[in-house]
Amino acid sequence: MLARFLRDALDICLMRVKSLEEYSYAAWMPAAWLCLIGIADAASSTDLDASLGARLLFFVSLNWLETVLLAVWLMLWYRITERKALEGSLFPLMVLCATPDLIAPALAQVPGDIGNLLKFALMVYGMTVSVRALMIATRQKLAGAMIAVLSFLPVALLLVSGATSVAAQMGWIHDEPPTSAPTAEEIGL
Repeated sequence: MLARFLRDALDICLMRVKSLEEYSYAAWMPAAWLCLIGIADAASSTDLDASLGARLLFFVSLNWLETVLLAVWLMLWYRITERKALEGSLFPLMVLCATPDLIAPALAQVPGDIGNLLKFALMVYGMTVSVRALMIATRQKLAGAMIAVLSFLPVALLLVSGATSVAAQMGWIHDEPPTSAPTAEEIGL
């Protein structure tokens, strides 16, 4: 069963999606995978000045909260738009859709604007994977799946904003004071 889960993770990354019923696993598999993704996110973060344990707890918790909220959001969206409940859970599928985030530590090593561009491309690719997976697994039209995923963005932004606020209160994020222009003496005039 673990081999099937890993094969499904790879298939999702390659945008080969099956029906929702196919994404049923023992509960520990998506849970462990989501924790692994949280560990990858913690390893790729350069903005958090916290101990390793605090950093891992922060990112694993944030990934769990975001994925659970996303799955609930999409299931409610489906229930409202289709006027029926889904047969199965979107949680394992949404966990698998986060699989591309496993390369985030490698992208964090790329310096400057190229690294930022690659991180942005990974984010867009992740959203594309989620939209395609939702569309195929729930048999929705492309527009409906796009609206469902994109409508979660404000919730995700609030979640990240709240998490950033908590991290700042814990002293893990330091605001750097604005630098002033050099004086004439400093530049040798």
